[in-house]
Amino acid sequence: MIPNLENEKITEIKTQNLFLNCMADSTLRDILFCTIDEPKPILQISNENGIPLRTVYRKVQYMLDNRLMKISGAITDTGKKFFLYKSRIRSISVKVDSSNNLYVYVNRNR
Repeated sequence: MIPNLENEKITEIKTQNLFLNCMADSTLRDILFCTIDEPKPILQISNENGIPLRTVYRKVQYMLDNRLMKISGAITDTGKKFFLYKSRIRSISVKVDSSNNLYVYVNRNR
């Protein structure tokens, strides 16, 4: 869903609404903010932000489904699988002009 350009102007209404929903939902924002610089496991995201695990799983799945986060994983020496989640978004900005036109800009996380 997210285009490949940096600082891209989002013109599709459905995609604009997706980003606006992320900005309006404090839990989504917290999860995105804490995973911008480094990928983190669900438990760490939950502990750092004081968000219940079930909520983190649900919100992360929403962001994965909408390509707002990426997932990576590995297997430990003991055979245990673990997954890390990282935000695909570095910033979202919104502008409204004098004619009440809404402009949404997204900067992808590299």
